[in-house]
Amino acid sequence: MRLNRQFLCLLAASCALFLCCERSDVITGAGGGVVSDMDPGLTDTRKGFALIKLDAGAVDSAFSLPSAADPAASTQAAGYALVGINRDGDTLAAHMQYRVPSFKSTGSYPYTADDEPTVTGAYLYFRAADTLGASPGPIAVYPSDTLVGLAPVSPADRVFAPGGGDNGGENHADNRIGEFTPGGAVDSVRLPDGLADSILRTRLGDTSAVMSAAFSLLGYDGEMRKIHNPYIVVHVEKGGKTVRDSISGFVRFTAFESDGALRAAYPYSSQNTLRTAVFRVNLGKMVDTLGSLGLLSGGGEILNAVIAVQCNMEDRAADSAGGGGPALLSANAGSYRIVVLDTLLTNEAPADSADAVALRSLRGQFSAVSSSARDVPYNVHSIRTPLRNAIEKYNGGHAAAYIYVYLRPVAENGMILWDRPLKVETVFTPSRSK
Repeated sequence: MRLNRQFLCLLAASCALFLCCERSDVITGAGGGVVSDMDPGLTDTRKGFALIKLDAGAVDSAFSLPSAADPAASTQAAGYALVGINRDGDTLAAHMQYRVPSFKSTGSYPYTADDEPTVTGAYLYFRAADTLGASPGPIAVYPSDTLVGLAPVSPADRVFAPGGGDNGGENHADNRIGEFTPGGAVDSVRLPDGLADSILRTRLGDTSAVMSAAFSLLGYDGEMRKIHNPYIVVHVEKGGKTVRDSISGFVRFTAFESDGALRAAYPYSSQNTLRTAVFRVNLGKMVDTLGSLGLLSGGGEILNAVIAVQCNMEDRAADSAGGGGPALLSANAGSYRIVVLDTLLTNEAPADSADAVALRSLRGQFSAVSSSARDVPYNVHSIRTPLRNAIEKYNGGHAAAYIYVYLRPVAENGMILWDRPLKVETVFTPSRSK
């Protein structure tokens, strides 16, 4: 077949993939870098190019993960604690745990047994990391067990018992260690004396001596607050002087989603909850066109492929019929991360998973990519590798070819409702051997 006839067929096939006369200049960049990125051993530019475009009609599913509220998926390690109610109505709780080794194991000796030290008190110190000013109410601190990996904060740490108090005889929490009010200054909660004595004994113990302590921040229903990494300070008297022994800890927070099942039906994502927007793009029309042109099964090479994504900054009711449904809104829609794969991932690997398992999880995939600043009206990303993998799977006998686009905001407190009309552009060229 002559080049001219083939090229006309390619253009006709490209146009056939558009719905509603989609503009051909919606995305720019599919042809960028084609010459420099081309493998001359695979391609022959004298035989022409095929520019194939897919529009919103190729997105046969748009949703978010997980499929329902899952505290295990919405737990994050951080250098700060988040507590309270966020803009989406989710309840955030935090957990701090501390590992206290002996001084012999650390090689540092602020005090020794020869100093005949005594503990005058141990405290958890808190300082707000936001600028909301004085909190509307105090935040309670509860004792907890240490947690493995990124296990979620346990609401069971807050124990209720029948009694009077200020709530008219209803159940009330009676196991709190204390409470603090975050503001411009540092506030503290005194720890039980028995715990303070245990810390002192551990510090003065042999090299194998170690103890753990853990606490949770639960039940705060005010506006979401950000708290700097809390630390323990033990006040020790030796020789008439006070020594302060500071112990830093590991902090996590969990967002308990208010309507996870509802959000699962929309391409919605949140930095607080790690909810992930997903688009499933059907490549059926693309591979059909490539097959008709003899560009499958080694007959062609992908020179470049790009995808455009756009977040919706308008108020969008979750009830698609309108009226009465909760609202899914974009807020703080700054930077985000995108992962494009030829596989649907639905799990978040726990922190103590093997590396191979973690990399196959959503958490592992997002940790391996850099963030992108949101652009207007859309952002364009290269998807050459996952697109090639999907087409190779199709050639290997799979029933259908898909790519999956995963999106998460990374801007602090970011929430993004993504527009459904993704667009894909791909440039192919025939193989040199054909």
